[in-house]
Amino acid sequence: MSVLFVTSTSVGSGKTFFSYSLSQCLINQNKIVELIHLVPDQQNDLFDQSYVPDLLPSKIMSVNEFNSSINELDQNKNLIVKVSHHISLGELKNVVQNCQGKIISLLDFSNCVDQIQYLSEFGDELCGVVVNFVTKFGESNLTEDIIPAFVKSNISVLATIPENRTLLSLTVQQISDILGARFFNGNDYSNQLVEHYMVGGFGMDPGEMIFNTLDDKAVIVRGDRPDVQMSALSTEMSCFIMTGGLEPIEYVKYEANEEQVPILVVDSNTLDTMDRINEIQNFSKFDHPKKLNVGCELVTDNFNFEVLS
Repeated sequence: MSVLFVTSTSVGSGKTFFSYSLSQCLINQNKIVELIHLVPDQQNDLFDQSYVPDLLPSKIMSVNEFNSSINELDQNKNLIVKVSHHISLGELKNVVQNCQGKIISLLDFSNCVDQIQYLSEFGDELCGVVVNFVTKFGESNLTEDIIPAFVKSNISVLATIPENRTLLSLTVQQISDILGARFFNGNDYSNQLVEHYMVGGFGMDPGEMIFNTLDDKAVIVRGDRPDVQMSALSTEMSCFIMTGGLEPIEYVKYEANEEQVPILVVDSNTLDTMDRINEIQNFSKFDHPKKLNVGCELVTDNFNFEVLS
């Protein structure tokens, strides 16, 4: 039995993404996997179930429960243990040593080098780190500065994961809830992911050509602009966000239904709506089957699986 503890130095570094994606990768390799959410003893009864995505079977265990049951677990299983950030370093090291496990720490690309001193306290239990959210133009910084800094500190970099729009996306329903929008139509398609946002307006180029540059998008436009709306509907899109509290004409509604495009209506104007959307990815969670598929691809392409053997 192998036991791998997935931890991080800060909230939002990608523990859920990596724990679930790695588990799915191992399942795809015909491995027997058990996914566990490890929480402090005093937090077990209060643990927020909304933080447990319904993507793979998993269980919540307190530290005492885990320590008590470790000898009873199937020796043929691979345990992936996502560690709550409320568990102290000393407590985690004791748990890891009790089951002869290993630790992988998820790090944010923006400040990963700053965590080296803290990571050194894990000692021999640290298997390595995964650097997440590597920016499009961050490769030179990664290869010239970041990886050499970890090598110098005898810490293995097991994977570098690039930023991905799908993993940062939200569903139409989630966007509606955050913006306080109402569905004019398309409730049945509210689970579609929105990866991009485009504002509809005047321009010299044909609308279809502009909107065709991005897929899986939300188009923000006033409700009284059927010309812009019809141009957008001729391209791949996830939803409309119609501003000003204005509903579209019946023909636009008909075409949106035909294309399975939900229409959200908000009372705020376009500029205020865009200001709110600028912060919307902060609400993103790893909670959608498409995200699991993409996450599995990212881990398969970038992770060094040899460390698990």
